[in-house]
Amino acid sequence: MFDIGFWEIAVIGVVALIVVGPEEFPAMVRNATRGIAKLRNMIGDVKSDLSHEIDKVEELKRLIEEETKISEMQDVMNDINGTSVSVPSQSSTQAVATKVNEKTSSSGSPETTTK
Repeated sequence: MFDIGFWEIAVIGVVALIVVGPEEFPAMVRNATRGIAKLRNMIGDVKSDLSHEIDKVEELKRLIEEETKISEMQDVMNDINGTSVSVPSQSSTQAVATKVNEKTSSSGSPETTTK
């Protein structure tokens, strides 16, 4: 990620050992390791939340495309039959969004929260 090699880390460690001292150095390393682990966990949580939201958006896009196709088919059928029954697109889009929200909330997938 930062393209830091072994020797760069070794130099940083030696300088930290000289500056902090041998008594405090192990505690400093432990604290730094814990901080890095927490940071990695938070990044992992954010990635999983983002992928979950992207999946929701893709599902919504798919459902909207299906609804559009159905609406186009109904228009063609109405033209063939000679009737003009219009389907309100705003309410059908809201119905699709409600169905997706119901599916995702009842799917049992735990929502993760960051602390």
